[in-house]
Amino acid sequence: MRPLSLADMEQAGYAKAEGPRLLVRIPTDWPADGEKRIGYVSILRLVECARELHWRRDVAPHADMARLDSITKSVTADFARPIMADAQVACEYAVTWLRPRSYGLRVNIVDEDGGTLAQVDLASVWVDPGSLRPLISDQCVTEAMSRLMR
Repeated sequence: MRPLSLADMEQAGYAKAEGPRLLVRIPTDWPADGEKRIGYVSILRLVECARELHWRRDVAPHADMARLDSITKSVTADFARPIMADAQVACEYAVTWLRPRSYGLRVNIVDEDGGTLAQVDLASVWVDPGSLRPLISDQCVTEAMSRLMR
């Protein structure tokens, strides 16, 4: 199975960005055989799509993409309730902390009533895209990110 990117999800009609929220209809072929709910790998795929949306909206417009990238240093997840196939969910993100060389991104996956299904915290490190060595982000990226903090 090839991992789906945000662009793939949008093109297939499963996902639609509404500002900083990603609305997703969970594909019915995502659960394992005999299951009706998706597993943690599929939940993390949703988180990655939300992270891609964040990058598209909040980082790329302010960064020199030839000079700046990020890598995930850690992931912490809390799965509050099962996410069922064919459910409509929203992936909402916020920057939770910001340092010169790294930042935290929280993705909440909620149901149609706003109830939490999963919460995932990512710690990302700014890196040079060629060497993958940590670096300090551009000032304009830092300013844009600081406006996203909750």
